[in-house]
Amino acid sequence: RARELLAAAESGRAGLLRFCASAEGMEPRLAEATLRSARRLLAEELKSGRMAAGRCLELDSVLARCSAYLKQNVGTRHVFGLLAVDGASTES
Repeated sequence: RARELLAAAESGRAGLLRFCASAEGMEPRLAEATLRSARRLLAEELKSGRMAAGRCLELDSVLARCSAYLKQNVGTRHVFGLLAVDGASTES
């Protein structure tokens, strides 16, 4: 689901909202693994130049916060809500 998450984040706010809504009931361990995998994929995107460096860093920061919250036992619904709001591109 990590590739799906990144594709959703790059598709725009609506795509990311759809992904997050579908993932909010995800089991916490699977959510953490998905976020961890997405961060690894972002590193590959950054190296390849397929995604702008600023966007990679922006997403990585949000994914890192989401992972930290999951480790503190914040519910997946809240974590994916944060991702839906803060993970949308700030570029217009």
